[in-house]
Amino acid sequence: MNIKLTVRNLLSNKIFVTSTILIIALLLVIFNSNNNSDNQSSNQDIETVIANWISDNPEAIIASIQNMQKKLMEEQLAKSRKSLSEKKDELYNDKNNPVIAEKKSDITIVEFFDYSCGYCKRASNTVAKLIAEDKKIKIIHKHYPILGQPSKEMSQIAIAINISQPKIYQKFHYELMKASGRGKQVALDVAKKVGANVKLIEETLINKKNDIENMIMTNLQLGTSVGVTGTPGFIIGEELIPGAIGIDSFKSKIKAARATK
Repeated sequence: MNIKLTVRNLLSNKIFVTSTILIIALLLVIFNSNNNSDNQSSNQDIETVIANWISDNPEAIIASIQNMQKKLMEEQLAKSRKSLSEKKDELYNDKNNPVIAEKKSDITIVEFFDYSCGYCKRASNTVAKLIAEDKKIKIIHKHYPILGQPSKEMSQIAIAINISQPKIYQKFHYELMKASGRGKQVALDVAKKVGANVKLIEETLINKKNDIENMIMTNLQLGTSVGVTGTPGFIIGEELIPGAIGIDSFKSKIKAARATK
């Protein structure tokens, strides 16, 4: 094990900082108790003791960090579930957000995403396969453009299409997820490609500017309140799923959610 590399990587973790402070405090007590006759010990001596202790006990440090991380994750999960329960109506019943669904859907997935996010693009392929196989799934799109102005511009175009030409939205969404470029023009090029009325989009961007802006801001605030710290973020039932997952994991979580109905 490369101890120096391990310690350097762990120091970048906020949880490790707390653990390190506790270790240093303990070592200082031990060091001073063993050196009462020499209160002028140099910082270098103390650092040497600490470095040697870390070098000799890397497993203890890592175990401590893992326990702290586990506890933190459990606390975050409990907090997230509470927030999801409190925000249930906003998550599932906001009629302004785009919806992809068959008439007989019995399970709903809320998806927070950013068109510039590579993980979202990967997850998009998975979701497309999922809804192709399972006709009882509803997808609620929460546009969550957190990766800069180009992301926001693409979300604005998508929302404008959903307002003015909702039948084209799904095709546009999946096509834009495949695009490598970013920004308004890229989104308009994709819109044209899938047969959308670009002039109507531009008019909607002007006439519904405040509505579109409010929808994005509402989604950003909602995502933050329920624990979405990055994209993609999925919610099934009262479970927040951070990041892209495989289709089998989706199926497993959907099966579990259906069993609770």
